[in-house]
Amino acid sequence: MTSLTEEHTPKNKTSRLYLLFESLGKEVYGGADSPYVWVRFPGRRSWDVFAEIIEKTHVITVPGTGRGFGLGGEGFIRVSAFNSRG
Repeated sequence: MTSLTEEHTPKNKTSRLYLLFESLGKEVYGGADSPYVWVRFPGRRSWDVFAEIIEKTHVITVPGTGRGFGLGGEGFIRVSAFNSRG
């Protein structure tokens, strides 16, 4: 069994995601107790942001209005720290 180095733990990956989006000037929420962060894109539709990110970066996110999050998630995407790369 391979152990995770501190750098590759979900908590550390979540912190890096949080700081990345924050450095881009985005409002970022969550991540303290879960591997998910919510990123706000004011004035943008969640599905449009989702489509742009996947098209330009090949990174999959979840639109804020997807998966039963409701209308309150409009303008947000959810990003997970679970991935196969550090």
